[in-house]
Amino acid sequence: QLANGTPAEIIRGIHDGQPAAILALMQHWVEASQRGEDDFVERLDRAGMTGAMLKILQRCDESLALVFGSEHPNYALTLMPCSCLNMMLEGATKSHNKEEACRQIASGISPVIKCMVQDRRVFFQSTEAWFRSMNAFIVLIRTILREHPETVLAMEQDGLLAFLGQAIC
Repeated sequence: QLANGTPAEIIRGIHDGQPAAILALMQHWVEASQRGEDDFVERLDRAGMTGAMLKILQRCDESLALVFGSEHPNYALTLMPCSCLNMMLEGATKSHNKEEACRQIASGISPVIKCMVQDRRVFFQSTEAWFRSMNAFIVLIRTILREHPETVLAMEQDGLLAFLGQAIC
């Protein structure tokens, strides 16, 4: 069903909590990239991809199996948080309305920041999966701060700046 769905149907499936929707989105993403479909990010963005990815990542206090469905192989599950971060980054950098995408991410990323900076890594299941997600996370945060420097204060309350300071030193 969702494997052949339109971007809007897949995004609706994510908002409705259908675990198969995120996998369908990732499969569409890979296939569109391989075919060189430059407008795919645009279609996803118009369908509400940024909000859908935030909705998924805001559940980071839950296990991967609860968020994405337990029918996926363990390795595939550990790739999903990184893939969601990368999709949000694509939306923030390639969106038809970058400012709105960045504003939406900045206003909803607080739970994700807390999951990335705290030692509880339930969502990632392993340190390896957490590290795999770190590059996309840092680039996403840098993009948001470049577009909306005023969000640095909110991110500091989540412990982001102290965490980045420790990571650099």
